[in-house]
Amino acid sequence: MAKGHLETRPSVASSMGYDKKTGMPSESCVIQPERSRPLWKWDTICAALLILVAILTPFEAGFLEGDVTSWIGIFNIITNAFFMMDMFMQFFIAYPIETRYGPRWVLQKRLIAIRYIKSWFVIDLASTLPLDFISPGSGLGLLRTIRMLRLLKLLRLARGIRVVRRYQAEFGLSYRKLTLYLLFFSVLAVSHWLACTLGIMHKFQIEGDICSALDLDEGRIDCSTSWLTEGMRLYEDWDAAETPKVDIFQAYVMAFYTGITILVHPHAYNATNTGERLMFTILLLIGGFMWTQVISRSTAIASSLNAHQLAHQQTMDDLNSIADRLSLSHDMKIRLRKFFLRSTAQHEYEAWQLILNRMSPQLRRDTYREVNVHWVKKVRFFDGCSASFLTGIAEILEIKMFGEQEHFGQLFHMYIMMGGTASRVLNFNLLLPGMIWGEDHLLLSNPD
Repeated sequence: MAKGHLETRPSVASSMGYDKKTGMPSESCVIQPERSRPLWKWDTICAALLILVAILTPFEAGFLEGDVTSWIGIFNIITNAFFMMDMFMQFFIAYPIETRYGPRWVLQKRLIAIRYIKSWFVIDLASTLPLDFISPGSGLGLLRTIRMLRLLKLLRLARGIRVVRRYQAEFGLSYRKLTLYLLFFSVLAVSHWLACTLGIMHKFQIEGDICSALDLDEGRIDCSTSWLTEGMRLYEDWDAAETPKVDIFQAYVMAFYTGITILVHPHAYNATNTGERLMFTILLLIGGFMWTQVISRSTAIASSLNAHQLAHQQTMDDLNSIADRLSLSHDMKIRLRKFFLRSTAQHEYEAWQLILNRMSPQLRRDTYREVNVHWVKKVRFFDGCSASFLTGIAEILEIKMFGEQEHFGQLFHMYIMMGGTASRVLNFNLLLPGMIWGEDHLLLSNPD
């Protein structure tokens, strides 16, 4: 009798909050993220709006006046309505918890509401405040305060964390490639946010008219200047006596260029006063830290993208050095090099075997069936066999590699040619990829 042990921890996640009599959920109208396709569509729209919020909200605070009747005011109304509905939905979305018996889904509305109020509710509420409808009055200080409070909408980006966590299993992207893409877009996003920060700093500096060159020469004190006006004065043909006008597009392009230079260093334009110098210092520290992270992580990821190729090259280098130290003959070195040059996928196969060994038994069987069952079906007398029998055959297949002019083959073994060519000793039939021999050995029980 085979020895074994009982598995006390269930391998399949169970749900919490089911009625014992009916077997149905004890709470109605509760959404399970893993099963709800409408929630998937809703989260897709939410992700698209979050990207627009990350772009437009800082741009509005830095370069626009934020009129409710403008296009961006209408966009803010639509997004506020959407995220308010999303807040309402959060009270009905189940969440997983870890127990000593494995993960379970909580379906009780009261527990879902308590968890949401204690975690994300305050952030979501602060990000959906209707600040566009708050009248700033005539005071410039209150107007600036409202403009800064609009940046609270960026708190909505925290929702993206929840959306990503729900659908991690839906995507099969390479984490290393995804990280490289995220690094690239993060550089653009940080540069955009730095540009908008510089735009806000320009608006805080300007009170009334912008000083012309003649005003600066005469020492006029009832006009304003900033890093942006001084930078544009160097490259725009502004009349010395006229009050210059700063176009939104020109201001953003110059601010974005300055943000890129702050990130990559050295920055392009200089501060005009103590407040701007302090702000530039903070931005330069943030940009320097961000850029060092981009360089270090991108370098590490780029070097690990071709891990299997690097391992193969390391094997070839070790082979050549050790073969020289052992004083192997020239012909033997050539045979060894040919074998390993044609086995470039060996490291990838070994990594795949390690992944298979970490799978559960049933998942491993299903994976073997997906990978090898089409090879098994090439055996003609397996066509009428059951799926479980074919899966068992597919599970015990092994990949073997052989060199040139090498004899191989064992009794009671079937061989399927996956690559290369071979010939049989008896009749010298040429065996090509997809051909089978030794299938009659599966029917034998006597070695003689």
